[in-house]
Amino acid sequence: MASAKSSQQSSHLQVPVPRPLSAPCRPVSVVLLGHSYIRRLQDFMDRNPECRNLTQSTQDAVVHTFGRGGATLRLQPDDHWINCHLQPALVCHPSVLFLHVGENDLEALTSPEIADHLWALVNYIISLSHPRAIIISQLLWFPKYEDRHQQITSVNSKLQEFVNVYQPTCVSDRQPTRVEVLHHKFGVWGENRQANFLSDRTHLTEHAMRKYFYSVRNSIGKHLQNLLSQ
Repeated sequence: MASAKSSQQSSHLQVPVPRPLSAPCRPVSVVLLGHSYIRRLQDFMDRNPECRNLTQSTQDAVVHTFGRGGATLRLQPDDHWINCHLQPALVCHPSVLFLHVGENDLEALTSPEIADHLWALVNYIISLSHPRAIIISQLLWFPKYEDRHQQITSVNSKLQEFVNVYQPTCVSDRQPTRVEVLHHKFGVWGENRQANFLSDRTHLTEHAMRKYFYSVRNSIGKHLQNLLSQ
């Protein structure tokens, strides 16, 4: 379903041909793409100079963020559809791409539909840009969706199943794309998880945002380390 919609509405994208990736250029391009969590992550980095650019030297990596509050996987008549943000994101020629989207679809789509849409998006990005790594954030259990725990865990489990059977392939002179799911471990699933969220029951407190930042940074960092050592 997702791939069909993507092909219908995304054929107009004019994404530059990816550069050969046998030896990534410096600085390595990193893209963070998703809903308001990505926008707020950029705001967090702006407020905390020591966290800017995911703490990476700009000689080694340049981080580009594309966050749209309310972004969805399902087709929308406006720019809330995440595919609308693919062209500017992929023009950056990302070697590493972090993707966090899906929670805003919980009331409109079933668990299999969300997982299928996300996986179709990942494969569409690979076909257009061939990054060296794509990191998919697990869906988080917002207090707003207190009664949707089973739906959320089902999506995350299905995503991990997709990744487990995924077979990266080489295309021409480009290295295969590694894909992984980031399972955050900073207290957003435990008994006291609601203390990590603001009164809107969706977004993270400043303290929890710092933990989210380090979770994302560390996941991306291991890929950067591999790329920069080549």
